[in-house]
Amino acid sequence: MTAPASIDPALLTPEVEAIQAKKERTGEEKALLEDLKLRTLSEGAKSYIRELVRQEIWGVDFSFSSKYTEKGKAVEAEGLALLNRVRGLNLVKNTERRSDGQITGEADTVDLGPRRCGHDLKCSWSLQTFPAFVRDCEDALYAWQMRGYMRLWDLERWEVNYVMVNTPEDLLGQHEPQHLHLVEHIPEHMRLTTWAIERDRALEAQMDVKLELARIYYTQCIAEFAATHPAHGLPAASPTAPWQPPLELIDTQQPPRVLGHVQDDGRALMLPEQPAAPQETAPALNIGQINKRLGIFDVKATTAAALGIPTVKDRSAVHLPASSFTDFCNGLIAHIADVRDSYQVQP
Repeated sequence: MTAPASIDPALLTPEVEAIQAKKERTGEEKALLEDLKLRTLSEGAKSYIRELVRQEIWGVDFSFSSKYTEKGKAVEAEGLALLNRVRGLNLVKNTERRSDGQITGEADTVDLGPRRCGHDLKCSWSLQTFPAFVRDCEDALYAWQMRGYMRLWDLERWEVNYVMVNTPEDLLGQHEPQHLHLVEHIPEHMRLTTWAIERDRALEAQMDVKLELARIYYTQCIAEFAATHPAHGLPAASPTAPWQPPLELIDTQQPPRVLGHVQDDGRALMLPEQPAAPQETAPALNIGQINKRLGIFDVKATTAAALGIPTVKDRSAVHLPASSFTDFCNGLIAHIADVRDSYQVQP
């Protein structure tokens, strides 16, 4: 979450512009400008949210994979073993996903014993991309992801552990210099760099502010798309309030389901979540199955959105709550009837 370069024009008033024009500002004026920046989404964030909207509307995932992420997956166990040996730990891979209703994520490994410390593991592509110094590990966007993990697991400290192990031969291209990838001759303690982050609840509060702004912009983008892409012969869809995603903490060493900024060593970012399928306690209907029953035409997530029915997506499958199916059908029937009647009144 980077700070915007400017304040949202919607928040600018003559008084604010006058403060901006000053060469010297009071502490109160500086605080006001900082608050307005906090309530502004950067252009990069808006662009990213539009990518999420595209995936939701079309029911697809923009998958990502590269040699860097492939290595991260292939050597994860080896990297964790190196971390345990060098640090004298007994960490195991975490498989638990947590959510607090606002953010959700699945950390690499978590020590809930006396140390009470979370760990994120990054396996670098080569010696050239391996950060030998802590300052080379530090990344503002990545720090936000770790802060999300600390909140989910209620821990005061999180470590980002960069390790360098041999690159699998099948990932090495013809022109890759092997001396940058085959590193067993280098002592293990020289192939581990750790960056630690301490919890800051004030920054977590800022995260919630940005999340709410992202939800609002997400809704605006859905409405804009519906208004500018009406079906042929049908009126433009009226703006609705569709599902808005919580924030997911995704490890970019695994192929993410959305686009984002990925460093060449596979560093992870905080990304919005693609919604999970409804739990068994809330039965859901797959839109693809609904289309099979209808037979004569297809409905999509945008159809449900135009009728005011929220949908959720589990990877490429779009669902709507079973409890909303009657409203969905009634809305569809009413819309078809309106279209029919509009043609009947024409001369």
